[in-house]
This record gives sequence, C-alpha cells and structure tokens, in this order.
Amino acid sequence: SLTKEGEGAITATGASNLNSVAYGTELTISATPAEGYELTALTANGTDILATKKIVVKDNLTVKATFTKKSFAVSLTKEGEGTISATGASNLNSVAYGTELTINATPAEGYELVSITAGGTDITATKKVVVTGNLTITVNLTKNNFAVSLTKEGEGTITATGATSLNAVAYGTELTIVATPAAGYELVSITAGGTDITASKKVVVTGNLTVKAT
Repeated sequence: SLTKEGEGAITATGASNLNSVAYGTELTISATPAEGYELTALTANGTDILATKKIVVKDNLTVKATFTKKSFAVSLTKEGEGTISATGASNLNSVAYGTELTINATPAEGYELVSITAGGTDITATKKVVVTGNLTITVNLTKNNFAVSLTKEGEGTITATGATSLNAVAYGTELTIVATPAAGYELVSITAGGTDITASKKVVVTGNLTVKAT
C-alpha cells in the first residue's frame, strides 16, 4: 500500500497490481511533491528508501512518502526612521510556503510611511504578502515636510537659512532667522508659532509654522 503525509503524489512502477505483487519484485517509487512542498522522507515498512526509491517485495508492505511544506527566509528592511515587524509567523528565518504575513510599520515622530514593497511588489495598501519563496520586505519612511511662512510688522527684511524651500521643510530642521530692520527701525521681537525666539533667532521645525518679526 502507498500512503502519504502532506501534499503530493505517490506511485509505484514494477508491478501491474499492487494488491498482488509477486515475491522478489522490485518496485520503484515515484513521489512528487505538490507546489510549495518537498519530499523529506520515503519509507518501506519503516525502512528509509529515500536515496534509492526502490524496494524488493518479500512481504506485505506499506510505503510512505512524507511531504513537508518548504520554508523560506523573510528579511525586513527599512529606509528612514520607525519600527517594522511582521505577524503570521513565529520565525522569519523559516516561514512555511503559503504563509500570509501582515507587515506592521510605525513611523517615528516626524516621519510618515511612504511605501511597503515585498520582493519589489507594492503592498502598501494591504500590508499583506503570501510567502512563496525567500523574500525581502522594504519599508520606506520619510520625514514629514512642513510649510514655514515669514511675516513682519513694520519695515525691514526677514529671511531664514537652513532649508532650501520654506514650502517644504523637513521635520527636525533647524532654521536661523535673519531679521534686518530698515533705517529708522529696530527689531523688537521674533516669534515662531507665538514663541519668542528673539534671543536665539533659531527654531526647530516640527509642524507648519509662522515666524514673525516685529
């Protein structure tokens, strides 16, 4: 008799009828794993025949093929700051074929999630992937950008250094404010989001911001 564990097919050649096999007949066993499985054991009445796949019949016989799901390595990588993890498997170094993983990506403060790819395929929308081979999952996290507006009361000029475009200033950027009074005027105060920065003339951008020179 031919039995199996796992998914695949097992057949024998060398006899036309496995219910009545003549003494001394040599059988050749063919064991074909299903997709995502591999043949890990082949026994005849408990004796290992995996290497030869042949057995000489001398008695009633049970041949068993064991098919095991293939396991693959999944690596998590990130660009930018934040944390990433995967649920659905206890060990990412050995993930069974067909396992569905859910990717968890949490941006650090001031960052946002841009994309998640699995083997180059975008899975940002679902954050899920079915493992069918070794896999690299890449999470792209980028700094948030904020708008900084410069305003003034009275006559003079106000500029900022530290960013190339005040319409898109990356989170955490330190700006230095340069406020130059016109003739006959003096600088009384500089505020950033209502906070006085006259002394330092510096501000770290953590959100949309209005800087005012008076």
